[in-house]
Amino acid sequence: MEPRPCNACGGAHAPGPCPGSQNETPEHLRLPGAPVELPLLRSYEQALGLQWPITYSIDYSGKLDRLRVLSFSREHAIQLTLNSYIEPEKNKDMMVHELCHAALAERIDPAFASALFLKKYRELKGEEEKKFSQATREFYLAWCHIDLWVDALRDSLWPELTQQGHKSFVQAMQGLARAGERDAFRQPDNIIAMALNSLEGKKYGFPPFNIKKALGKETGEEVARPVRLLSQYYESLPPLSYNREEDLALLQRSVQGAAAVLKRVGILPKLIQPTIQAEEGRYVWSLD
Repeated sequence: MEPRPCNACGGAHAPGPCPGSQNETPEHLRLPGAPVELPLLRSYEQALGLQWPITYSIDYSGKLDRLRVLSFSREHAIQLTLNSYIEPEKNKDMMVHELCHAALAERIDPAFASALFLKKYRELKGEEEKKFSQATREFYLAWCHIDLWVDALRDSLWPELTQQGHKSFVQAMQGLARAGERDAFRQPDNIIAMALNSLEGKKYGFPPFNIKKALGKETGEEVARPVRLLSQYYESLPPLSYNREEDLALLQRSVQGAAAVLKRVGILPKLIQPTIQAEEGRYVWSLD
């Protein structure tokens, strides 16, 4: 699920109503949706050792893209909202992925579940607001490899879900190729996803998505280069230590390093160097 920049809360979250500030109560933060029980996830919650209460809900507005997890550090609560078309039994790999985000938020810091920014950005208007929105989009591209660590946690407990997610992604990419959707493979989000999927296949021995075979020589080579360079960079990143200070420092370095590779392959127009700063008892990002 891809977050979108939001000036109202100074963060990035799924499309739909703004979840608001972490100063509010969980009731104010929740998206409108029907509460639901998901007993099939209880064993996963227990295995992850999640301590904070979890609320599940279904969004029928059509504004939510697949799934979203919110981890409220001050209220010690977790909310997982899913789009109404999601079938929990068939999408356990995605749902447990979100629970692993929540687990990292509890064990390390909420910065491993979602990205929030300095409060001063909420005051921006006009052209400055537009520039900030673009900056958060660029930031997201350099930040979303966080899924490497999320999926490493999931794989340590449920390798079958890693295989399920990898297979589903390869099938989706093959479907796009058969449909002739060449431009979709040039989209930054998909290039990053293919780089992560390529590394996953290499790490666990899964059949990869053959870019050049699927897209032909010219387009295949155009897409394969950034995928290869990003995958190589992601492979260089160490595992988490589960020490808050060390892992926040690693997160910042990794985002800056990913931004450099994204600039090198032409995905980012300029080099960005986001930094993590403490503000009002939580860690947020500065894009200055």
